[in-house]
Amino acid sequence: AYEITYGDGVQTCALPIFSKRTVRTIAKAMLGERAEGSGGEDLTEVIAAQAGGSPLFAEELARLMVLGRDTKKAPTIEAAIQVSLDALDEGGRDAIARLAVFGYTVWDAGLDALGVTDAAGALRKVGDADIERAHRCLRAHNLSR
Repeated sequence: AYEITYGDGVQTCALPIFSKRTVRTIAKAMLGERAEGSGGEDLTEVIAAQAGGSPLFAEELARLMVLGRDTKKAPTIEAAIQVSLDALDEGGRDAIARLAVFGYTVWDAGLDALGVTDAAGALRKVGDADIERAHRCLRAHNLSR
């Protein structure tokens, strides 16, 4: 269950903390075959402990593991997303910074107009890194605080 409160023109939605069991289920779904066997159980346990009941954080941590990145460098949701951003080259990071002016929808001609070199290529890199989804999740997370 969740609670919605209103005050000063702001709507707040307090989401419940998920159980470790539920967070493990999320981690297993994200890890796929990596979640099998005792090694997989260890990975899901690390995610469940680090995520602290947050399904979004569990998903981001599992995604980092799938990409072979170190989750110890991601003590928060924002840090987990930053690890993905840091993996991009300078052009990709520049495109991400410029994407912010568009909100949830962006197109290559818009990035072109903002001076991104090879906007279509930059969008492919961002898509491959799944940064756009992470950006949406982070915005949702920040709005839910």
